[in-house]
Amino acid sequence: MGCYHWGVRVGWSCTYLPVEILEAGGLLPERLLPPPEVPKEDALLDPNFCPYIRSLLSFLQGEHSLQAVVLMNTCDGMRRLFDVVVHYLDLPAFLLDVPRKVDESLIRYFRERLQDLVHWLKEALEVEVGQEALHGAIVRGNKTRALLRRLLEEGVKASLILGLVREGFSLPREAFNDRLKEALSRAESAEGKVKLLMTGSLLEVVPLVELAEGLGAEVTALDLCTGLRFVQEVKREDDPLMALSRAYLRKPPCARMSDGRRRQYLEASMQGVQGVIYYVPKFCDPYLYELPSLRGLCEEKGIPLLVLEGDYTGRVTGGMRTRVEAFLERWM
Repeated sequence: MGCYHWGVRVGWSCTYLPVEILEAGGLLPERLLPPPEVPKEDALLDPNFCPYIRSLLSFLQGEHSLQAVVLMNTCDGMRRLFDVVVHYLDLPAFLLDVPRKVDESLIRYFRERLQDLVHWLKEALEVEVGQEALHGAIVRGNKTRALLRRLLEEGVKASLILGLVREGFSLPREAFNDRLKEALSRAESAEGKVKLLMTGSLLEVVPLVELAEGLGAEVTALDLCTGLRFVQEVKREDDPLMALSRAYLRKPPCARMSDGRRRQYLEASMQGVQGVIYYVPKFCDPYLYELPSLRGLCEEKGIPLLVLEGDYTGRVTGGMRTRVEAFLERWM
């Protein structure tokens, strides 16, 4: 069993981070999802930056329980956030570089960056990450993934799964696994008149999924970084960092990846769906850049597409509600 030092919480920003490394060091990883009502910082960051990143900076400037943060080199906005944290905040921070393509050389490169993270944890937090502890963390992480797959296979409501995943972002691994087992024992399958793929960037509004379900839709594919875009399984290898590097780089890709796997993944996710809802925060360059390609793919397959742009408000606006209702009316 893992040993967690409850006083040492480390914030993380992206699903390409192998949180098993933090868990193996006895740390408690906590996904950086600031309350949407937090003001958006516009002094140290440009107002045209991603609203999530601006909210995150305001959150880090205020009172919180984090002892350090691990940010990812996923976009220019996140890199600038790292610069601000390093120069203006009294908070240890590490920037992990993530390749945009996947091949054996880049898997080895990412493994070396993970080793850099291990060294930083020792220097900044005096935390040792041993191989045996890493193997144990991987086993517990694979149990989480197996439980989530079972929930998916049983057709449980997407809103319930999304809520469980978000709940798990701040729970110790064992507690999260217990929570998933409990949910699995009493979860009911979803049924809807229209099957939807919901995809896009970070989605903070669970009510949007609940709205679609309440209108008679069933979200059969949930491709979000706060949803189910997770590693399928980490294979056991003698070198656990290499195993993590391989598994995390090969997980379902997001829009920042540029090796063609993203289009293949979206095509596979569209199997059996009748409509696609695409959520993107304002000024999110990777997903706005992907939008023309997605439009073309939906046109090829004859699948209607609804694009929603959000401002990290944590709620479904009246305009969003009206557009979702109008989008679904064609099947009702």
